[in-house]
Amino acid sequence: MSIPPLPKPVSTMVPVLRRAVCVGVAGASWGQGARADTGDDPAGLPVEEVVVTAPDEGPVPVGVTRVDPAAVARPGDGVEDVLASVPGVRIRRLGGLGAFAGISLRGSGFRHTLVRLDGVPLNPDGVEAVDLSRWPLAGLAQIDVTRGRPAATVGAAPVGGVVDLWTGQGAGSASAEVSAASFGTVRGHGTVAASGARGDGLLAVDALQTAGRFQYLDDGGTRYLLDDDRIATRDNADRRQLSGLVRGRLGDPSARGTVLVSAAHREEGLPGPIGIPWASTRLRTDRVLASLGGDGQVGSGTMAGRAWSRWRGQQLRDPDGELGGRPSLQRDRYAAAGAQVSGQGALHPVVALRGSLDARVETFARRVDADLAPTQQAERLGVGAALDLPVRPRPWLEVVPGIDVRGLWTLGSEDDGVVAVLPGLVVRGTPEERVGFWLSGTGAFRPPDLTELYGDEGSLKGNPDLRPERAWKAEAGVRAAGAAGGVRGAVETAVFGTWARDAIGWLQNTQRTLVAVNFGRTRTVGGELGGALSWRDLIGIQASLTVMDARQTTDDPTRRGRPVPFAAPWQAWGRVWTQPAALLRLGIDLEGTAAVPVDPQGVERLPSRALLGVFASLDVGDTGWSLSLDVDNLLGVRTGRVDRDPLGADDTRIDAPIVDVTGYPLPGRTWRVGVRWTIPAKEGA
Repeated sequence: MSIPPLPKPVSTMVPVLRRAVCVGVAGASWGQGARADTGDDPAGLPVEEVVVTAPDEGPVPVGVTRVDPAAVARPGDGVEDVLASVPGVRIRRLGGLGAFAGISLRGSGFRHTLVRLDGVPLNPDGVEAVDLSRWPLAGLAQIDVTRGRPAATVGAAPVGGVVDLWTGQGAGSASAEVSAASFGTVRGHGTVAASGARGDGLLAVDALQTAGRFQYLDDGGTRYLLDDDRIATRDNADRRQLSGLVRGRLGDPSARGTVLVSAAHREEGLPGPIGIPWASTRLRTDRVLASLGGDGQVGSGTMAGRAWSRWRGQQLRDPDGELGGRPSLQRDRYAAAGAQVSGQGALHPVVALRGSLDARVETFARRVDADLAPTQQAERLGVGAALDLPVRPRPWLEVVPGIDVRGLWTLGSEDDGVVAVLPGLVVRGTPEERVGFWLSGTGAFRPPDLTELYGDEGSLKGNPDLRPERAWKAEAGVRAAGAAGGVRGAVETAVFGTWARDAIGWLQNTQRTLVAVNFGRTRTVGGELGGALSWRDLIGIQASLTVMDARQTTDDPTRRGRPVPFAAPWQAWGRVWTQPAALLRLGIDLEGTAAVPVDPQGVERLPSRALLGVFASLDVGDTGWSLSLDVDNLLGVRTGRVDRDPLGADDTRIDAPIVDVTGYPLPGRTWRVGVRWTIPAKEGA
């Protein structure tokens, strides 16, 4: 990845308790003041306005990792690419550039992570797995990753965590970027931002087209039979996507209204799993997100409210009966509408209050072939309330007890619904200027989403008998930062644990179709370490490591003590960069992942992998132009070694394709060339 040198410290006037400064740990940016609306602070507490300078001042430890996309993104990158370096984050893909990319936090599933765009939930209560490849990076100024208990103003209790995508502040500038890459891939995006005395606006457009054809080892879906192995080309993997985002704000922080609209169209082939390829199956997806909100000061506190709606339509065309044995046309429609009100303020010089109320209605309907009436449909109502009571017994210490109540009912059925009461506690402090710590424990809850219940998307099959997931999770961490003699550095480490029951996951059957099931009880414990070190903006290193042990603790003797499928025992990421000349940057990336279990008994595993990448970028003077060249998987690794028969006496090891999900190969060497042009804001814009 192309990454600029660590910038000089940036001074920002912020309330020290209301904003966090996250120092560049494992891909996070240096010197970026946090947003007050993340809710990680007791708004309204009487705090002193001070100048916070990063990285010379240590961060307020809130258990949040901040990523600055402008600092780490390469031309052609998506949201999933800039998140891959964050400790505890694992991005799992179903193919090459632009293919489905889901996020897993600390071994959790795709649906266990809540993703929000400017505070608008894209998957409240984990109602779907967010495909990060479908959300353009263009227009995003900041990404926050919260793994522990989120603030009550978020209004959620996810098992994994929260990923917040924040758009820019409308500073008055424009940019354009185009890149060409392997496998016939072209991507371009542009942004225009403007600001005035009474508001600001942002327009972002992103387009992607790829043939997606790459070579891979086709083992015929029979790992133990070597006679049918061959090098094949991934066909029917093309995709085209166009997406855009418009955001406008009117007013100032004391009283402001916001309108946000995001839409996308995507057409793609579904190549199918190894051994059972699909040559003609196609998927078309259209989505629209709209939000209207406002926020402002109310007395000594703040309040915010928003109403939002989401719509997604999918059309699955199987003209040759590759999925169900006969030609079919399946049309799915998902719609949701909701609202949230949140607020925070001071009750006492050392006590604050913050909370939120939210509600939503979601519907799902499926029509097959020429049927006028839906063959499957469902409608659900979800409500929630959350409350935090931050207490500051010492100037450097904050204790935050809280509670979250979530409820979900299926409308028009005899189902009694489900209600979850989830208490939580967060303790954090900064006993030293550059050292901070945090501890948290909380309950978590996720009902099965409509795809898990009723989905049928070729490679996915729903299960209407699923039960909701419930979990308890805890974490403890320490963060430190410092600078001396031209050397600046930061380190963050944390330990964590999650204990879940009725955990929902996806298992692959003999046809390589993923089927949703309840695993029963699971236990995941582990640790994370991330750090960054630089010398005089000439050379630097960043690294992250996550190690965990995820086990099934169910009463079923055939699975008790076995690994949780798709939870990687360890993963690591590292980068070394240098800037030998003022306008030239060079670097090396290294990524490693352990062998990952894929079945409930932990017998079959995906091969481990270690991938090397290189990057270079050049700024063309002060013209605003920059050029970049990136090569991922430089050595062209497409296979890894696995046991031919893990249950037998034969200890022979064979080659197996590199995959994130069984049957869906990842490409080998991938290059990208990009050009970017930035137009700075004019004076007074």
